[in-house]
Amino acid sequence: MALDLQDCSLAELGPLGYAFARGTLPDTRQALLSIRLEGEFANEHEGVFDYAAAVVMAGLEAWQPWAVILDLRAVTYSWGDRMENVLMASQRWFLPLRPALNVFAGGMLPVVMPQTIVVSDSCRDGMASLLRYMDREPAEMLFESMADAARALDRMLEGVPLV
Repeated sequence: MALDLQDCSLAELGPLGYAFARGTLPDTRQALLSIRLEGEFANEHEGVFDYAAAVVMAGLEAWQPWAVILDLRAVTYSWGDRMENVLMASQRWFLPLRPALNVFAGGMLPVVMPQTIVVSDSCRDGMASLLRYMDREPAEMLFESMADAARALDRMLEGVPLV
């Protein structure tokens, strides 16, 4: 019996640019991954949300950081709860691995994957609205610069309240 398989590509899901950058956080010196996404996140490009979530998961699996910055400064986003899938991708990657990783980390891993988001005028209001919908405080997650986002991640790892 022959299977009828069709070639496919993540790029078919929608127009999306992305880049990864690795480093260490300034205070805790823990591994950091920055994931820069670029494109228009709108309901007429629904597949781009799934594509972006897959990119986040791939980056986390490849480099296995202690913290992640989603750099959305080149993203256009105003509304729609499909973006929640992108924001939660890091938690879906982290939570199943946390028990085993925590043993190697001497019990020092946080309960959730430390994540911050760098925004610009093209997505700030939409992201703030979505975070409130998700019962999250935008001031704890949204930042204007990579440096501010990294400092917040350090504070999260140190257990210091952000607001």
